Amino acid sequence: MNVNQKRKPESLNKTVRNYYNTQHQGVSHVSRILSAIFDSFIMSFIVFIPIIAILSQAYAHTPTKGLGQIISEPFVVIFSVLLGILVYFNKDFFGGQSIGKRVFKLQVVVHKTGHAAGPFRCLVRNFTLLLGFIELILTLVSPKRRLGDFIAGTRIEAYDETRPNSSGKLRAAAIMLGLLYLISIPIAHFIEEQGGFGANYVASSYNDTVSTELTGLIMAKFTNKISSINLKLYNEIEGDSVRYISLKTTLSHSDIFDNEFEFDNFTLAIRQIIDKQIGEESYILSAKLKYENENTWEVRTWEHMPTR
Repeated sequence: MNVNQKRKPESLNKTVRNYYNTQHQGVSHVSRILSAIFDSFIMSFIVFIPIIAILSQAYAHTPTKGLGQIISEPFVVIFSVLLGILVYFNKDFFGGQSIGKRVFKLQVVVHKTGHAAGPFRCLVRNFTLLLGFIELILTLVSPKRRLGDFIAGTRIEAYDETRPNSSGKLRAAAIMLGLLYLISIPIAHFIEEQGGFGANYVASSYNDTVSTELTGLIMAKFTNKISSINLKLYNEIEGDSVRYISLKTTLSHSDIFDNEFEFDNFTLAIRQIIDKQIGEESYILSAKLKYENENTWEVRTWEHMPTR
């Protein structure tokens, strides 16, 4: 009786070990961890490629702007950052293999069919990487299936070149980019409504009286050039003693965009109006000019920082 009682745990342990070895055959803890480390290192550089590319294109198409002005554009920044994040989470986009998985001969496959996982499954699978340490622990416990795999219905297998591959990559990429663009628009709009990436002003210090006065003076000065204006003046900026002014104007003529001399005169005249009302070098100004040209919007931004 005592002999049988001792053998049962041994038999149970052997069964568990056999099951575990069968489930994780061809995928070792070492290869999984090394591929994850390799991916983290490589992707940390790759995610900056779309960000740099977009900022470079924006700068090339608006050479009159400085790089600082371009970076202050909410949509450019939001879309670039989200695209970089999308690239990172889509590291297994091509055939269920990231760069690290290709090096270590691993592949993401659909759990039920064994086919190479498609782009959307890989995207869903990698969202749980945000859990960081939790997913690392789960990978150590189960090298074939971490939490993201259970959610996406995938698992990790040793690479097999005969394994059926997924299709529709171009369609998936187009859908993802389209959704990314649509997501970026309301986020950028919200940030613009809050004053953009300008100074960290105190919202409760908004001065409606002075804002209305300045709006009227600027509209009176440029009646034939400005179709609409949105000016907000805030009396306080966190950690600073100057005021903050957000100015957004829609122009009715293109001469200010097309002629640098006209643009300089326009910005100088606005500054002179503001200086006369609230004092020189007493404010930070963040301005955006828009003009509709053949159903497309041209945009120019400019800033004024007080001399310290």
